[in-house]
Amino acid sequence: MSNKERVIEILMNNSEAGSCNKGEDVIGYEVNITQAAIALCAEPVSEEAAQKLMNDVAEWSDSTFGDCQRNPGIVYHLIKEVPELIEAIKNYQDENSVVHPSKSNQLLEKVYYEFADCFMLLLDSAHHMAISFETIIKYTKKKLEINKKRKWGKPDKNGVVEHIQSLKGAEPEVSEVEAEQDFKDWLGWNDQPPPPNDDPDYYTYSWGMNVWCNAMKYYSKKKL
Repeated sequence: MSNKERVIEILMNNSEAGSCNKGEDVIGYEVNITQAAIALCAEPVSEEAAQKLMNDVAEWSDSTFGDCQRNPGIVYHLIKEVPELIEAIKNYQDENSVVHPSKSNQLLEKVYYEFADCFMLLLDSAHHMAISFETIIKYTKKKLEINKKRKWGKPDKNGVVEHIQSLKGAEPEVSEVEAEQDFKDWLGWNDQPPPPNDDPDYYTYSWGMNVWCNAMKYYSKKKL
């Protein structure tokens, strides 16, 4: 059985666990969703495959719509697609426990396609900003660690949960080591040592490092 088939089978069991939206056996519903997520992660996609997909999407996009800079237009297009994803998710969650299995499969497939629409637009927008998939993963991991340190409020009527704003200056500052590493990453310096003191590049490097670190410290106090 493929991962996709396992996910469909797990999610179809929601008909026995009830619907989260209707408040029936919420725990059972969430367990099924978690099992589905685990099934999807059983065969993770490599960064190379993800980058190839990003390149393929961008190549098609450029050949169809032109290879000029189309941001932020691509993101505005994404904003138009998100309501369609929300509607598809609601339709599946509201009806999957009462419709015929074949209809439920169709609703789930619709969710897949709407996620794909949004994902392709994100990839295409990033490509047009010269951002690689590796960079997206890197900063997603960084933002995840930031989010782990935050305190979160209660969900609003749509289920949206936002982090609780800290008092000005209360956000933890970026450490000197983190700021220096960010600067090296930006330069593509990786693990190379800084230029020696007698190297003409040393002064440029040191000045840039100083400006970068101070800027990182300042903006780390702002809302990220």
